[in-house]
Amino acid sequence: MRPLAFLLFAAALSYAQPFKLEKQISLGDLDGRIDHLAMDIKTHRLLLSALGSDSLMVIDVVGDKVLKSIGGQAEPQGTSYVALVNRIYVANGKEGGN
Repeated sequence: MRPLAFLLFAAALSYAQPFKLEKQISLGDLDGRIDHLAMDIKTHRLLLSALGSDSLMVIDVVGDKVLKSIGGQAEPQGTSYVALVNRIYVANGKEGGN
């Protein structure tokens, strides 16, 4: 590693704060694992790819609840929210997802 890169890395680590658990939100009957997350900052909604449940979960992080579970996905593995066009994009691992 170059000296400047090392110094920048060391400086960044010195300011880094460890993660701290703020709260827990129940995800209900979630089967299997989750994959990617995306956040809609304006509406405070977390979008979660529930790979094992073949669904996309929409979670209200202010109200601490699941708003909706959108089924019919086929192993959703990537989720992205694009605020400019107000769209959610979900990449599926298999053919057949909505």
